[in-house]
Amino acid sequence: MTIFQVVILLFPPLTKNHSHITLLVCNFNNSNQKRKDVVFLKTKKIILLFTVLMLCTLLPNCGGGGSAIVPNPVINTPSVTPVPTINQNPGSLKGKIYNITNNSAMNGCTINLNNEDFSTTNNKFNFNYKSGDNIITISGPNNITYNSPIDPAITNQDFYLLPFDLNTVFLRAMILKKSSNDPNIILNKDTLRWNTPPKIRIYTKMPYSDTDVSEIANEINTILLTIKGFNFDTLKDLTVEIYDGSPLDDPEWITISTSPTENFEGHIVSNNTIGICISPLEGIVGITFAAYSDSKGEYSGGGITLTYKDSPVNFSYKSIIWHELGHALMGASHPFENIEESDWPSLLEPSNMNYTKTGKKSYTYSEYDMQVFKFIYSRPSNNTKPDTNPTIFTNSEEDLKIIKFTDPEFF
Repeated sequence: MTIFQVVILLFPPLTKNHSHITLLVCNFNNSNQKRKDVVFLKTKKIILLFTVLMLCTLLPNCGGGGSAIVPNPVINTPSVTPVPTINQNPGSLKGKIYNITNNSAMNGCTINLNNEDFSTTNNKFNFNYKSGDNIITISGPNNITYNSPIDPAITNQDFYLLPFDLNTVFLRAMILKKSSNDPNIILNKDTLRWNTPPKIRIYTKMPYSDTDVSEIANEINTILLTIKGFNFDTLKDLTVEIYDGSPLDDPEWITISTSPTENFEGHIVSNNTIGICISPLEGIVGITFAAYSDSKGEYSGGGITLTYKDSPVNFSYKSIIWHELGHALMGASHPFENIEESDWPSLLEPSNMNYTKTGKKSYTYSEYDMQVFKFIYSRPSNNTKPDTNPTIFTNSEEDLKIIKFTDPEFF
């Protein structure tokens, strides 16, 4: 039978005759039986009894069946610095893809950027991309695979790609440059171009002579204006200076020939300038020097000597001018020299840069020439095959080189 106790303290007024505390103890059982025991306790030390009662309330099992309440311990949890949220799509890119040869839409391409593939709708694309090395690859059944670094700050960009059926053997043959002294020595196999608008200086007088060649100088200027109209990147901003005098009067001109009886040769290697002069030549009709930086893949100067003709400028002579400017401005070589003769019928395209003996000589820039020139000036310097733009640019100032092109009579 469970019995519990209730202790009731009765506090009568503390007077002189009642210096006591009444303690009423009631015991209850389950049968609701009760009995009362009244005990009268007298004491003069009331505080003592208070102390005892307080201890009973604090100690376990005091008065039977009770328990002390122990508060939960307080744990000081250190504050946690939140992890910064990483932007999973830091860049966006949209634009269109075109065939570089005719500006038609290039459909069916797949774009890979930072190891993630994106599809195109017809020739359009619009996507967000994650961070990475920012190298874009565009591939597909209709184009030659294109690789290039991109600038993440640019969000709207169109791409002009080589079609899959383009004769890239001819394209690279136009770009490859060999030594004029030893064709087994390759000087440069990647794209060379003007990254700064060139200055063209045309001399109105022949060296070692007072002969005026203003008529030829004016014809050269007319052709240069046509080249400006092609709107090829930096070439559209080229400038022309008609120099009243001969190259021997120009302190920037460097003469290579050592006597007046030799074919006159020379060039300028400073201030992004090409000097063009007219002089009698023996056995050849044109000489071009191109000054360039191999590491930068860019031209920095040059010189052209055109053979003198006392007859009016005709169609054939104009062809020589176009040809030499192809070397000095367009970054073009002689493609037939870089393709086996047995392959000329199938791989060599009609070009102003070919000789007559190839059977594929064009007297002005052909359609194929223009495709190559457009490619060179729509890519940065040192583009490599199949169509890869460089990711690292070396800015060496010690690698100035000179390429020489010599073109024979009746070429």
